[in-house]
Amino acid sequence: MSAARLFLLIAGPPLIVGGLYALTEPDFADGADAAHDDGSRVRETASDGPPVKDPARGALEIACAAAAARIRPLLDAPAAVIVRPPYVLAGDMGEAELARRHDQVIVPLERALRTSYFDHPPPRPVTIVMLRDEASFRRHAARLDGPGRNCYAGYYLQGEDRIVLNLATGNGTLAHELTHALAHFDFPRIPEWFDEGLASLHEESEFSADGRDISGLPNWRSRHLALGYREGTVRSLEALVRHGTLRPRHEAIDYAHARYFCLYLQERRLLGAFYRKFRTTHAADPTGDRALRELLEIDSLDEIETRFRRWVDAQSERGLAG
Repeated sequence: MSAARLFLLIAGPPLIVGGLYALTEPDFADGADAAHDDGSRVRETASDGPPVKDPARGALEIACAAAAARIRPLLDAPAAVIVRPPYVLAGDMGEAELARRHDQVIVPLERALRTSYFDHPPPRPVTIVMLRDEASFRRHAARLDGPGRNCYAGYYLQGEDRIVLNLATGNGTLAHELTHALAHFDFPRIPEWFDEGLASLHEESEFSADGRDISGLPNWRSRHLALGYREGTVRSLEALVRHGTLRPRHEAIDYAHARYFCLYLQERRLLGAFYRKFRTTHAADPTGDRALRELLEIDSLDEIETRFRRWVDAQSERGLAG
């Protein structure tokens, strides 16, 4: 992923958006306040009396404190842990740096993802362990979740509600894994193809001018998609959607296929609508087949695939494939 495009991932507010690309994070002055504008903070009574604490909020704070106590002894010393419900942030850096990353990276990402897709905030703590480099990441990942993880960037462990990150890979990794975490709370039965397509879409993305929405950009996964088409290993859109899972032997190609199909829907301003319609109708339409055909106003997945492939070819011709 290019350094230029990683900056766009996190540079949302009007003071920063303007095409200035770099690997650093933006300074969102209003980020901390925006984190709880959904009513999850302390709620005021209608009278002039003292504020009334939301019982659910109080329970979440207690759960976050317990999660922080559990993660602290598993980190190399010196390490820091801070609580920002629903998040518990931990890592091999100081508390001030963790707080900065919360305010300037996590809060804007969460706000934009919830505007674009997610309607249900996490009711349980999400622990985010941020490590400075690959060596620290691998050491902590093995201690937390066992050895043998075949990744160097990061992962989300759904059963533990935990994200573990190698910060050296950039904030695209955080955006990918945070999308997983929020999606699993909002749409627990999201199929793997859509879960990975949506998460990988945000590896390289940009905020709208007001910082409220987030949009994916073309990236390096296009090379896997192009290779798959040349070698005939890209399966049909119907197989991707109806089978639902990624193929271990062709995982990179399936990731690219799912990501670029999400980008295709986004370009038509249908991705958010598809996400919410699919979530709502999942019991009757578990593959999302019907939702896709209705939103695109096309009768068959074969025809959708024909148009998608035409779009992919046009992207490549215009040099927009990443």
